[in-house]
Amino acid sequence: MTRDYTLGVKDFGPIAEAQIELRPMTVFVGPSNTGKSYFATLVYALHRSLREPRKFVELGDWNTPDPDPLTSAAISEWAAAVAKSRDARAPLRVPDLPAELGDFVRSFLATALGVGAAVEEELKLCFSVRGFQELVRSPKASNGEIRLEIPRGGNRGTLVYSFSLGGHDMSASGDVTGDGSFSSDQVDSPYTRALYRRAVRFVRAFPPLVREGTSIPQELVFLTGPLLDQLCWTVQSWLVHPVGAPVAHYLPSDRAGMAHTRDVVVSSLLRSASSAAPERSPLLSGVSAHFLDQLVRLSVERNHQDPATSALAHRLEEAVLEGRIRVEFPDTGYAQLWYRPKGWDKDLPLMRASSMVVELAPIVLYLRHVVRPGDLLIIDEPESHLHPGIQVEVIRQLAEVVRSGVRVILTTHSEWVLEELSNLVLASQLPEEKRRKLGREGQALTPEEVGVWLFKTDEASAGSTVSEIKMEDSNLYSSSFEEVAAGTYNDWANIADLLEGS
Repeated sequence: MTRDYTLGVKDFGPIAEAQIELRPMTVFVGPSNTGKSYFATLVYALHRSLREPRKFVELGDWNTPDPDPLTSAAISEWAAAVAKSRDARAPLRVPDLPAELGDFVRSFLATALGVGAAVEEELKLCFSVRGFQELVRSPKASNGEIRLEIPRGGNRGTLVYSFSLGGHDMSASGDVTGDGSFSSDQVDSPYTRALYRRAVRFVRAFPPLVREGTSIPQELVFLTGPLLDQLCWTVQSWLVHPVGAPVAHYLPSDRAGMAHTRDVVVSSLLRSASSAAPERSPLLSGVSAHFLDQLVRLSVERNHQDPATSALAHRLEEAVLEGRIRVEFPDTGYAQLWYRPKGWDKDLPLMRASSMVVELAPIVLYLRHVVRPGDLLIIDEPESHLHPGIQVEVIRQLAEVVRSGVRVILTTHSEWVLEELSNLVLASQLPEEKRRKLGREGQALTPEEVGVWLFKTDEASAGSTVSEIKMEDSNLYSSSFEEVAAGTYNDWANIADLLEGS
């Protein structure tokens, strides 16, 4: 299960400053144009970037840290300890690194080798920008900052990645604060098993050196390369895995319109692929392109339904849609989407269904065909086109999605969403049998599982700032909605007074 982690930004897009802890259910609320979707897109880009540890370490030409310190007996002793640590009756645990090897790995973290390139690529793709100055809050700042903090657990410190944005360039650095010792975070992962195999080969290649604990001859240092490569990949997997292992999925706010025009977009892309595209042809953002691509690629090879999330998709259909969403795979090669209302004996093309059905169909399809426990699901404005009663029911169903092990991020303008979230947290204080009487099996979230964050315009900084909304004594997540309600009531009172006076 992915750990909670903290993501901070400064002068990023419309956001002057924010520091947000991402929890199993994280909600962004606030006025329009304050950066909620911007921040959600950043989370999506980072999850896509930090998904595969192996690509982050680039040894090869030894231009990075000088290998001389590794010629000591430390690597021989450590490799022997790794080889001896394997017990068929117990999970493999990699022994702590000696100081020399720990410093060697830390030097790669300091320069964030490969991490910067991966994040740079995804930021440009997801935000559809050519230079990073486009992501920096203007005109107040010349540089933007991103800071990712991932607790390692077990009092082993915090992994920190920092990124500085400006112009066309981005710089990256990494560190482990607190207890910086390197021990296995991921027991019996593919990386630790591969590291064990490398260590065994090393021990067999240098039996006298290992047995006597002497230094490796300088002319043979290059033979340690494969072991050191695997060491760096393994340690990086321990550090990156907490944020990078889940696959991230983003359902944008205009998903209903995109689902309606999906066939038109596909046809247009096919035509442009076979002819010269205009020099300044319009571009989709990476988020929108990924969403459309996923709808197109609901193919048989991706149709490995997970029992837990597939059951949740069915419950959402039963509780809200009152019908079924169906996918066909004709000879054209991309999925066709249909809706069959309850009691009907034939399907409707999805584009002819109601806006509520079209709005929720992608959530159903993702849960049934795409999302797995452990993944991250980001939904922009789940309340779009939904009656308040339907909004409440959708949030209840999403609580069950969280309970199944899927992490969820929502952006919202809906007071009904916040009020139902308050009920979900309040219900967590009830014993299971009492929740069952209310029909709320699985529909409860503890306060620690929920984070609600208010994005608000800050006139002093000419940008937005973010603060956490804590549940009040009234057992509600209070936002700025009541100010709007008070304002409309005061307008009504003033108009009524003037009408009475006239």
